[in-house]
Amino acid sequence: STVLAQLVASRRMYGDAIEHVRRGLPMQLATEIVWSLLPPLTLRTVESEVTGILEPCYEVGGDAFDYAVSDGVLHVALFDAVGHGIGASATTTMAVNAYRNARRCGLDLLDTCRSIDKWLRAQYADQFVTAILAELVLATGVLRSISAGHPGGLLLRGGQLVKELPAPTGMPLGLASLLADGPEIVEEA
Repeated sequence: STVLAQLVASRRMYGDAIEHVRRGLPMQLATEIVWSLLPPLTLRTVESEVTGILEPCYEVGGDAFDYAVSDGVLHVALFDAVGHGIGASATTTMAVNAYRNARRCGLDLLDTCRSIDKWLRAQYADQFVTAILAELVLATGVLRSISAGHPGGLLLRGGQLVKELPAPTGMPLGLASLLADGPEIVEEA
């Protein structure tokens, strides 16, 4: 089954047959843009498993997520651009790609947040994005997160709710320059 999954995932980019089978309804353009941004819906490593979904799947416009594992750290981000439609999907596209760029350049969590904020202000001065940016050190279980105007998350361990994470700890991305000090990084061990 692993070989079949890899074959389907790799061939999906070369045609539309798999998309025609997967979809029950046509997608709006804004939704198509956001879905094209997303990483695979599940990532599983020896130390972690991440699964994400957007619901309702045919009506998204400004919601997205991203994740990656690098050097023993699981990086996760959730984004929600203000509004709906093409404008929200374009703003989300900028936020996701600014996040990936900052992460791939090796910026820390605070500088990643600042970079996304800077790019959004430069390109979409009248828009903003709420977000959660998080890093989980896989060897220790230490979670560091910033909630940029977004509702807080839930910390689960062993399938049990440990606590609700504080939110927001900073301004939405694109508006962070309105405050002199940066967002607070919350750390949970």
